[in-house]
Amino acid sequence: MSEAKLGVQVAVSMEKPIVGRHVFEKDTLYVKVPESDVRILMSTHSEKLTEDEQEVLKEYIAIMRKKVPFWGSF
Repeated sequence: MSEAKLGVQVAVSMEKPIVGRHVFEKDTLYVKVPESDVRILMSTHSEKLTEDEQEVLKEYIAIMRKKVPFWGSF
């Protein structure tokens, strides 16, 4: 499956996490998006994203900036 829309349940495969120890039911999982792709999305394609998609992208950027303060900046 190449895309999962909001509200759709999908199966994922992960190598090391253990359910109940590393990940929990109802956790939000994010795909690792390269910083260069985030910059392009924000600078030239943001109008093509829905409000929900823009919000998730902003949440992802905030998470990444906890590790690298200016991550995704342009």
